Amino acid sequence: IPFTVAVVLLYGFELIVKGTLGVTVAESIGTLLAPLFSAADGYLGITLIFGAYAFFWFVGIHGPSIVEPAIAAITYANIDANLHLIQAGQHADKVITSGTQMFIVTMGGTGATLIVPFLFMWICKSERNRAIGRASVVPTFFGVNEPILFGAPIVLNPIFFVPFIFAPIVNVWIFKFFVDTLNMNSFSANLP
Repeated sequence: IPFTVAVVLLYGFELIVKGTLGVTVAESIGTLLAPLFSAADGYLGITLIFGAYAFFWFVGIHGPSIVEPAIAAITYANIDANLHLIQAGQHADKVITSGTQMFIVTMGGTGATLIVPFLFMWICKSERNRAIGRASVVPTFFGVNEPILFGAPIVLNPIFFVPFIFAPIVNVWIFKFFVDTLNMNSFSANLP
């Protein structure tokens, strides 16, 4: 019964909004949030968003689980906008997409730790750290960096704080530079 009541009330609200404004609730919310979406795609916005990913992980909270729900509307709107821009033969310039998060910002997992297991294997003198590097190298290629995050440990380790936070930010800044200055297209599809 509560579900039915909620559906009926929200459907009624949708009809009222569409009848008075001529647009759906989703379209009106998108229009209201358009300035926020635009601001989030700037250098400051991407710094805050992707810095939060790494910061939450650094303090032991799964960063993507906290940040992704907050930016999901932006990522889906940007993917849609990029797809329409490419179909129109224009430059797809929206940076905040799920592809950016998966393939640019978090190479090797949150904190852009793809190279860290190799550094542990090749440079560390401690046999323990070399073993952690060997155990972490394959999972890190698939974005699973928990063995290195908790084995090193990177989480709550002040020595790793600055590189763990700033490596993903630098990655996304470089990507944004390529998109904005060199006219490289951003991501235009969500991969399963």
